[in-house]
Amino acid sequence: KLALSFLEKFENKEIHSQVVWLFWGFIAPWGEQSLIDTLEHVKYSYKLGMEVGDQTNALAGFLFSALNGFFSGQSLALTLGEMDSFVQRAVSFDDEFNAHVMVIYQQCVLNLMGRSDNPVVLQGTAMNEDDHLEKVAPDKVEFISNIMSFIRLILAHTFCDYKVAIEVANKSRVTFAKALPGFFGLVLHVFFDGLAACALARESNRSSRKHKKAIKVAIEVANKSRVTFAKALPGFFGLVLHVFFDGLAAFALARESNRSSRKHKKAIKVAIKKMKRWATNSPSNCKHKLLLLKAEYCAVRGKESSACEAYDAALDAANKSGMMQDEALAYERAAVFFRELGDEAKASRYLAIAHQLYLDWGADAKSSQLQTEYST
Repeated sequence: KLALSFLEKFENKEIHSQVVWLFWGFIAPWGEQSLIDTLEHVKYSYKLGMEVGDQTNALAGFLFSALNGFFSGQSLALTLGEMDSFVQRAVSFDDEFNAHVMVIYQQCVLNLMGRSDNPVVLQGTAMNEDDHLEKVAPDKVEFISNIMSFIRLILAHTFCDYKVAIEVANKSRVTFAKALPGFFGLVLHVFFDGLAACALARESNRSSRKHKKAIKVAIEVANKSRVTFAKALPGFFGLVLHVFFDGLAAFALARESNRSSRKHKKAIKVAIKKMKRWATNSPSNCKHKLLLLKAEYCAVRGKESSACEAYDAALDAANKSGMMQDEALAYERAAVFFRELGDEAKASRYLAIAHQLYLDWGADAKSSQLQTEYST
């Protein structure tokens, strides 16, 4: 904020773009500003950079505009248009690296919109995961590979292919954090990692060894990385998702075994404690995640009434956050809970709401999947 205040007093426009995108891209999301709030500012940093011929920082602002728009639940059609423009501009600036990064997100959006043969495979008009790494400079392969794993994890979980999600997470859990320090996506990586493990246990509705192992792997990884992750990525918003999915994995394991061991309870409490602190500073980005963690904790402890209240609160907070895809996900998870309680009417109603939210977001492929699920 101090740096931004100095920009208003001095006419050194050469540094404006860099300061603006650094603050609104990396710092602001940890405060009261939601990801949605950052969009106009990172767009402005692009404009500032172009005005003074600073293509590097202008492109950085453009990058945050496209990615934060995607993560915040912006219309997928609008997001795809921004990503298309970004790739064209990156190519014109001879920035092949950022172009290679963005086409991965492009294909993800295309998959969500139903414009690919297989929604969990990064293959279509934007890119082909089978040969994409061959186009990347050797020193950038690890970074690009981790981005691909991250997006594959999101797609696999979104389309309920939890086995694939766990396989991807197992391979990228450690490398992703090392390759992308400070990246907001790390939050989502941990988030979907844990959710996939929870879903496998719930989906089977029985204590199968296969599902127990998947959840235990998530917990083991969380145990090993809980401290090192925070130290390695200080200030990275992805830490929120790491704690979020860490806690969710603990919930799933406690439910699967039908008991709340000290080990699992401790992991859950740590996750809730951290998320509570973050939600205090950044309610728009973290409050609904905190409430969902609390709902899961109540469910693990058999406090059905409290869980119902917590799920309702999580749904309300997700709606207020403006992150449409997070609200849809919250309705999906709540639907699973009410289905476990035997309340099929409420579960179906919540799935229908999730379906409409995904449709409004532009994720036609996902909405079609839910349509099939709750209509059968």
